[in-house]
Amino acid sequence: MIVLRGQQLAKGYMEGNLFWFDASKAALHAAAGVPLPIDTWHHCMGHMSYNTLTRYHNSIKGISINGSIDQAQSPYTGCQLGKQVRLPFSASSKWSDRWLQVMHSNLTGPMQVQSIQGSKYIATFIDDYSRHGVVYFLKSKDQCAAAFTKFLAWAENQTSERMLTLHSDRRGEYLSRAVRTVLDQKGIEHKLTMPGSLQQNGLAERWNRTLLDKARALLHGAGLSLGFWECAVDTAVHTYNRTPTRSIGWRTPHELWNAGHILNVSYFCVFGCKAFVHVPEDKRKKLDPKAIKMTLIGYEPGSKGYWL
Repeated sequence: MIVLRGQQLAKGYMEGNLFWFDASKAALHAAAGVPLPIDTWHHCMGHMSYNTLTRYHNSIKGISINGSIDQAQSPYTGCQLGKQVRLPFSASSKWSDRWLQVMHSNLTGPMQVQSIQGSKYIATFIDDYSRHGVVYFLKSKDQCAAAFTKFLAWAENQTSERMLTLHSDRRGEYLSRAVRTVLDQKGIEHKLTMPGSLQQNGLAERWNRTLLDKARALLHGAGLSLGFWECAVDTAVHTYNRTPTRSIGWRTPHELWNAGHILNVSYFCVFGCKAFVHVPEDKRKKLDPKAIKMTLIGYEPGSKGYWL
């Protein structure tokens, strides 16, 4: 028998190791408006929040809550285990005031297809101060240490500054002996995210998402096969570094990285557009065409030229 405050709610019998009672009678008692504790209704309503129950239980019929409602009711253990969410990650209040003070890095991959150049991974580096980004395309994850060493030498030489801090996640590539050796030799502090908390490396994660979003748009907009993803990502980086960005006062990462140099982008072309490439006279016969129709797939680094 189930009794609440001297009132019978249900009556049943025992058979074997189970107690049985007539649910229809229990339903009748509930329908009759017998007040029940809010904790009971919390369970009956699929762990509905106490706040919702107290505010909106009159919106439906059949719920009668007794007067002893504790607004500071502790969360039920099942709710903690089944419905818990993380609190928002607080934004960092620290801002870099020069190049290489904090460098954010991340490794993305493997990609679903190998690029036509043979790559499957992307190692990204983005400067906290200028938001200037650099990527390296890797055939395997163990090339990450070599990419970091190459980037470090290039960045310190270009800016005449020393890297102070590397910010990354806890993936094995950044905890490898090769990376740790470089960090120790250079005296670079290594800040790591907590396990399962990629949001703490937010700048690198957001930049990776931006690059891949741009690359997908370029690839599918041009109608190229997925094997050209490396060209698309490289073009995405090229255009990103030359795009005004809100976080740095609508200046371009290129401008901040290059001490105020404002680049002319009139040479930009549509990724995947058709191009007619002139054939030099010494490489064609009298009646051969003077041009070959090709497709633009990016920009040649360090030169005034295109990839076709």
